[in-house]
Amino acid sequence: MKLRTLVAVIVVVGVSHVVWANEIYKFDPSNSTIGFSVHQFLGRR
Repeated sequence: MKLRTLVAVIVVVGVSHVVWANEIYKFDPSNSTIGFSVHQFLGRR
């Protein structure tokens, strides 16, 4: 039980910087595009 608690504490401390990260990403709308594509993996019959 103590090993599980220790592992849980290590995991929480290890990912805590991700939770507290307040990074804001900005993009240039004049040079940016949004798109998607569809790929068909099954053959035609």
